[in-house]
Amino acid sequence: MLDSVFRLLDKKKELSYPDYLESLKNKRVAVYGAGGVGVSTVGILLDYGIKVTCFIDDDPVKQEISIEGVTVNALNSLSPDTEDVILICVPNFSEVEKRLMALGYKNIHSYPLMMSKKGFYDRSLLKEKQEEIYRLYALLEDDVSKAVLLNILYHRATMDFSYIAKIKSDNQYFPEDIFGFHSRECFVDGGAYRGETLQAFIDKVKGDFEYIYGFEPDRRNFSMLIQNTRHISPYKMKLFNAGLHSHEGKISFNSLGNSASFISEDGGELIALLALDTVVKEFKPSYIKLDIEGAEADALLGMKNTLKACQPKLAISSYHKPEDLWELPLLIKALEPSYRLYMRHYTHDLHETVCYGV
Repeated sequence: MLDSVFRLLDKKKELSYPDYLESLKNKRVAVYGAGGVGVSTVGILLDYGIKVTCFIDDDPVKQEISIEGVTVNALNSLSPDTEDVILICVPNFSEVEKRLMALGYKNIHSYPLMMSKKGFYDRSLLKEKQEEIYRLYALLEDDVSKAVLLNILYHRATMDFSYIAKIKSDNQYFPEDIFGFHSRECFVDGGAYRGETLQAFIDKVKGDFEYIYGFEPDRRNFSMLIQNTRHISPYKMKLFNAGLHSHEGKISFNSLGNSASFISEDGGELIALLALDTVVKEFKPSYIKLDIEGAEADALLGMKNTLKACQPKLAISSYHKPEDLWELPLLIKALEPSYRLYMRHYTHDLHETVCYGV
């Protein structure tokens, strides 16, 4: 099956990243989605000298504010017969695309500029890493996981989003076909953001759990996390305004106040780093989730003793870097060979691929 993926790599792309940017020259672009993907995309467009007229976002809280010097508007600020290109920059873009078409908008694009710039459609990388990809495919435990890997690779080779549509699952971080939960779970939420997954965990176990460790380095997100978890007993939870990593220390951080904040040499803030092995004391993790914007490999190295001693269930985001798709599952297996590996995907684009270890 994988052979057919690699044969595609020698075929010509329909539209390359530079070609698409060039096609927008002398056009006006409205970016649909004022989240992390949209903000990154606007940065790319402005750097290339392309006129960005506005963000479009359905969230009233965001409307009328300015991000990167670009105002956020409601959709009705643009007429359906606008000559602006509407570039959709949200994870589940197909739903937005259908809605816009039903309303009569015609100049709609969904080219994945941000992921292209990050190298996700770099065919040479896939060719170079064939051995690791084949090794991962052989390790995956079920047909669903193998289909997820195959279709993501097909998409990355062709930029055909129909491959992604075939593999979208529900219940992110709580896949009932892979593992269940018991009444003494100790949950580690790496990248707790504002508490959404943490609360989903509590709901899943019906409030019956042993302990929660939560880690969120972005100070604005952490403030919201504190507010949103006030109902949880401090005897059953500890929150850290820090990032999980391979070691303790401090590092530069690009704090955006949203779900896309990340470690960066150019970051304007210093954040604390913690290795999970040094944090875990009385309460031993039984389930670890990591969604930490590209620092997942470092965090796994910082919990290698915990993985060996406790063998917790794992849910590791595997989409922040192009090579995460295969490197993170293989790293889990190297750190603790007893893990069985699964893979699921949760959006209509390349975001939200999760590797599960059991």
